[in-house]
Amino acid sequence: MQHPFLATLREPLLRRLWLAMSATTLGDEVQRMALVWLAIGLVGADAAFLPAAQHAAVLTIGLIGGAFADQWRPRLVMAVTEALRAAIVLVPVAAWLTGHLTLPVLVATAVSLAALRALFDPAMQTVVPVVAPDPAGLRGLNGLLDVTTRTARLAGPMLAGMLGAVLPVVHILLVPAAASLASATVIARLGARLDPPPRPSQASPWKRALQGWAILRRDRLIRFLVLANAIMLAPWSLALAIGLPLLVTQRGLGLPDLALLMGAYGMGDVLGNVLASARIPRRPYLQMFTGYLWMGSFLAAVTVAPGLPLMATAALLAGLGGPFFFLQFLATVQSRLQGAELTALLRLRLAIVAGAMMLGAAIGPLPFHALGAATTVALCGALIAFVGAWGMLRAPRMQRP
Repeated sequence: MQHPFLATLREPLLRRLWLAMSATTLGDEVQRMALVWLAIGLVGADAAFLPAAQHAAVLTIGLIGGAFADQWRPRLVMAVTEALRAAIVLVPVAAWLTGHLTLPVLVATAVSLAALRALFDPAMQTVVPVVAPDPAGLRGLNGLLDVTTRTARLAGPMLAGMLGAVLPVVHILLVPAAASLASATVIARLGARLDPPPRPSQASPWKRALQGWAILRRDRLIRFLVLANAIMLAPWSLALAIGLPLLVTQRGLGLPDLALLMGAYGMGDVLGNVLASARIPRRPYLQMFTGYLWMGSFLAAVTVAPGLPLMATAALLAGLGGPFFFLQFLATVQSRLQGAELTALLRLRLAIVAGAMMLGAAIGPLPFHALGAATTVALCGALIAFVGAWGMLRAPRMQRP
C-alpha cells in the first residue's frame, strides 16, 4: 500500500504547496534562532520579553484578525503576508548596518512576523481541504505538513548554527527573507486553485469569534485537552526559546553548540512523529499524557547532563514525547468536530496557547535572574511532567472503548 506522503507528493499542486510551506517553515526556525541569539547578546535573560511580545501578537490576531481571515481569498492572504515577512525580517539587518540594532528593533520585528504568521495560518487551514478534498489526500497532506514542521525544528537550528559559525548572526536573517519570498512567489503562481468555493451566507465575525468558546463549554473532553496543552506549552516555550540558549551561554558554549542541542530536540520530535503515526493506540489518551511525562522528565535531565553529548541525548529523548499528544489531539477534535466548528476550535486553541506562552515568557526573567538557567529549565521540565502525570490519572475516565 502506498504511503500517504508519497501519494501527496505525486500531485503537482500539492507538491508545490508543500514546497512553499517547507521553505517558509524552515525560514521561521532560522529567524527565530537568529532573533533570540541577537537579543541574548544585547540584554541577556531579558530576551525572554522577545517571545512574550510575539505570543501577544498571536493572541491578539488569533482572537480578532482570525475571525475575519476567511472573508478574504486565502491565496491572497498567504502570498501578501509572506511577501511582507520577507521585507520585515530584513529590518534588523538594516539596523545593524547603520549601527541602530537595539532590543526594541528586534521586538518590533518579532511582533510583526508573528502577527503575519497568525494571519497566514488560518488561511492555510482553509486551503488544505480545498486542494485535498478526499479523506486520503487530506490525511496525507496534513501529515506531510506536520512532519515538515517538526523536521524544520531540526534543520532550522542546525542551519542557523552552521551559518553562525562563518557569518555575523544578523546576516542569517537573509535566509528567512529569501524563503518567504520564494514561498510568496509559489503561492501566487498557484492562482485560483487555492480558493475555496464561494459560500452564499456566513456567520458574522463576532459569532465566528465566539464559536470556539461555545465548543469548549459543551465538550468536556476537548476542554480538558486544550487546557492541558496550554498549561504544558507555557514552560515548554520558556525552556526551549530562552532557557536552553541561556544554559548554553552560561556553560561557555556557542551558537553551533546551541544548534546541536536544538537540532537533537528536533530530531527527537521527528522520530516521535514517525512512532506516533505508526499505529492507532488502543488507549490513546493514556498514550498522549505519557508523552508529556516523558518529555518533561528528559527536558529536566538536560540541565544535569555533564557534557554537550549527553545534553543533546537528553534533548533528543525529550523531543520524542510531544507528537504522541499532538497527533492524537488532532485526531480527537477532527473526529468530534467538522467544518466551521473545527476551524473555530483550532483558531481559539491558537489564541489560548499564545496567551499561555506569552504569560510564561513574560514572567521568565524572574526565575532566570533568581534561580539561574539550569534550575529554571529543570522546573519547566517538572511542570510538563506533572501535566503528563495529571492527564494519565484522568485518562482512564476519558478513554473510549
